[in-house]
Amino acid sequence: MSLPSVHEVEVCPKCGSQNGFYIRSRVSGLVQINYSFDGSGSDNQDMYTPLKHNDQKFAYCQQCESKIGRWDEKAKSIVSTRVRF
Repeated sequence: MSLPSVHEVEVCPKCGSQNGFYIRSRVSGLVQINYSFDGSGSDNQDMYTPLKHNDQKFAYCQQCESKIGRWDEKAKSIVSTRVRF
C-alpha cells in the first residue's frame, strides 16, 4: 500500500496523535558564528541561512515515529517547509 501525501494526513494512523509530523533533511554547508570580545551577545540571526537542505521523501509521526506519508511537491506547496526567525 502506498503512503498518502502528508498534506492529506490529519492524525497518525498508528497511534492517533494529532501532535504533527516531522521530516528528515540532510543539511550541508558552513556557518559563521559571531562572538564579542567582551563576552556579550553577538548577532547570529542569519547563521543558518547559507545551509543547503535536501529534504528526504517521507514524513514521520512526532509521537510514535511511524512513517505516515510522503513529503512530495504537493505537500511542500501546502505545508511551510522552513520557519525563519
